[in-house]
Amino acid sequence: WLGLPFSGDMGCIDNTPQGCRPEYNRSVSQPACPALCVPEDSPPSSVVGIPLYRSTGTNCSGHRSCNRDITLQPFNPMSLNAVYASHARGLITRYANETTPFFLYVAFAHTHTPLAYDEARFGNASKRPGRGKIFGNTLAEVDHAIGEIVEAVDAHGLANDTLILLTSDLSLIHI
Repeated sequence: WLGLPFSGDMGCIDNTPQGCRPEYNRSVSQPACPALCVPEDSPPSSVVGIPLYRSTGTNCSGHRSCNRDITLQPFNPMSLNAVYASHARGLITRYANETTPFFLYVAFAHTHTPLAYDEARFGNASKRPGRGKIFGNTLAEVDHAIGEIVEAVDAHGLANDTLILLTSDLSLIHI
């Protein structure tokens, strides 16, 4: 299992993504979007850095504490889709020659709340203004990641025996 244990707006991340306007405007001083983690020389924060977990088995890979399965804390939203796609490709490669079918579920954080994308690769994917540009760029990044996963399925000769379903939630309410 590779992923975040909860929503990206429930803690802090390592930097402010493109779609984020950190401001305290919700009840109980909760940030409007993922907050910056406090610098090292600042007083301790009560905001939890959102971890990225990689568990290799049930019950926290058999450890007494799930903390041993944390690979990055706080996670980097700019590289999360690439990490998910890479992990998926690795699993496809690992199980491609198995005689039993396997199930791969990839749950991208986008496009429900498009907050971040790899600026160097997808910063100019969308020509829309404002938040529409952020949505377009994050959508382009997800599309690319799905393409990489499909290419891995094809490369291992699994296309004729593979069902790929793409779903999304309600996506953005306001662009």
